[in-house]
Amino acid sequence: AVLSFSEQYINLFPNDKDGYENKAIALLKLKKNNELVFLLETAKFKFPANVFFKHLLGDIYTMKKRYDEAEIEYLNALKYIEGNKIIRNSLLTLYESKKNYFKSDSIFQILILEDENDALTLNNYAYSLSERDIDKVNIDYALELSKKALEIDPSNAAYLDTMGWIYFKIGDYNNAESFIKNSIEIDKNNAVVLEHLAEIYIKKNEINTALKYFREALKNDPDNLKTKTKILKYENR
Repeated sequence: AVLSFSEQYINLFPNDKDGYENKAIALLKLKKNNELVFLLETAKFKFPANVFFKHLLGDIYTMKKRYDEAEIEYLNALKYIEGNKIIRNSLLTLYESKKNYFKSDSIFQILILEDENDALTLNNYAYSLSERDIDKVNIDYALELSKKALEIDPSNAAYLDTMGWIYFKIGDYNNAESFIKNSIEIDKNNAVVLEHLAEIYIKKNEINTALKYFREALKNDPDNLKTKTKILKYENR
């Protein structure tokens, strides 16, 4: 109904951006991504100063792993609304996907300079550093960032998981277990965190307990091939 109404609105008011925005949202919800890309490409030229179309198109291109095209859209959007935090975070995510850490780190650092108490940015940067090849300088800095995020928001499940995962990477499995269990107490259905706990029990050679949490993770993310593979691997040990 929303899609049909928005199409009618565009026909009646072809120079009003609202019809295009509403149609874009409707197509996004319906997961009609090819139609959505065509609409956004049309709308961005029709309404060049409107960043909504550029930003959403960047997100769709990122999802399709068309990273170069996505980067162009985000950078063009930032020309019209310089310093927009949401768009910079989208650009940051793109650079992380490409493993272009020089560019993603520069955005993280700018965001932290602008607001040193931005717990979300502190946590995300910490987690990003922990997911890379282990380097003592990086992991120490990640721990520092994670501690600061938790000082600001001590009951945040995602931040507790980040701290636990950094301890896991350091090899401190007892602290890792403690933080990640606290995370699960707050959010019992996060597949990534459940899998993190399973990985800790693998390191502690508690295979049956690890399998329990791998299976819990799979319940919450049933299409995850990596989790299925790990379950088969450890069931047959």
